[in-house]
Amino acid sequence: MTHYIFYGRILPERADVFLIQDSIELKKPIKAQLIVKCERSKLVVEYKDNAQSANLLTLKNLIEAVARQLVDSVGYMIVCGYDVEIESAYNISTQELMIFGVQEEIFDLAEDLERIRKGRPPAILEQGDQIINYAIIFSIIGTDISLQLALAEFRESIKRPHYTAAHCFNVIEALGESKLLDDCKDKKRINLQNKLKVTKKTIDKICKYGGNVQRHIKCKKPDEWINSIDWERRKEQMSITWEIIRRYIMLHKYPEELEKLSEL
Repeated sequence: MTHYIFYGRILPERADVFLIQDSIELKKPIKAQLIVKCERSKLVVEYKDNAQSANLLTLKNLIEAVARQLVDSVGYMIVCGYDVEIESAYNISTQELMIFGVQEEIFDLAEDLERIRKGRPPAILEQGDQIINYAIIFSIIGTDISLQLALAEFRESIKRPHYTAAHCFNVIEALGESKLLDDCKDKKRINLQNKLKVTKKTIDKICKYGGNVQRHIKCKKPDEWINSIDWERRKEQMSITWEIIRRYIMLHKYPEELEKLSEL
């Protein structure tokens, strides 16, 4: 049996949210029982299932999604914008405590992982003359609404794992509206592909799940939604979206360097 206690909080904590939901039965993607309790915005979720091989990060994302659904229901009734954060998990059987970070490890190189854990960007942002740091981004973002929306949606793709594809899709939609790409108003996605050197095949890896399955809920089969939140697929979608945003920033600041890049 897998038996965890997940700890988290409802933000903002000063909201003092209270809720109790006993005996929530999950059927997909994992069969399990949950008990959710929250007092003074401190969240505790007890998780039990009969499986022995459940991935802890997958469980964390599942617990956070269920808790957010409950909190969204409360927020709707009293017109309040709450958020949910799961911070840690305690394994009852092994007595191990896992503290969750805030980053998604979409970079595989040990060098990049180490840099990111120390609060530095991946090495690709500091190559040659095309250094991209927060000062560069901040100099653009104030007057570029498309970039504002793209970064906000990318943030949500990390925070809301069950809707990663939809948020990544929204990044493409937001950047497609940019005046930098505005050669032909009827073919905005084609402009993005051409100017940022991104193939249609790459864009479709996001649009297939982010558009029809998640944003428009056109699931032909129930498993399509489950497949859309698989970690490897989410990782690929966030990696592609991250690179599209990087190329968009390069179009602002380093268009000559962008021209040298190969197609994504």
